[in-house]
Amino acid sequence: MSLSDSAAEILSHSGALGLELNGLNELSDAAAESLSKYDGNLDLRGLTSLSDAAAESLGKREGGAGEEIQFRPRGLVLSGLTSLSDAAAESLSKFEGGLHLTGLTSLSDAAAEALAQYSSPYDGVYIDLDVLPESAAKILRGGDYVEQTSRPSLAEEDG
Repeated sequence: MSLSDSAAEILSHSGALGLELNGLNELSDAAAESLSKYDGNLDLRGLTSLSDAAAESLGKREGGAGEEIQFRPRGLVLSGLTSLSDAAAESLSKFEGGLHLTGLTSLSDAAAEALAQYSSPYDGVYIDLDVLPESAAKILRGGDYVEQTSRPSLAEEDG
């Protein structure tokens, strides 16, 4: 399922604390640009690929308090991605909020270096280091804001 560019523009102005769009498996660059304006948690766990341009747009989303007095967390859930290009990792490393990349199983050392530079004052990068190539995992273990997570087993997911 995909999201039209016009629907993404409408959703970007939603006042909801979070948008669970985890049924999406495609996201156009224009829709990503619109969603980058959304001020809340953005769950896109259904995406299995992400263009460099879409990653650049989503990486521009700012976390934390913004201009409001009340704290509004800004998380970005991309746990359906199994790989990430070097350029996409560089863009996403600039995101200010919780970045969930727990589905990654393939990551270059250059992409790991970019993600290890992540430094949001509000949250961290959540990633399963145990399933990544050893060299990438070693690089990420040196990142100050990288949090080790494990994927739930099938029994835990079925609940």
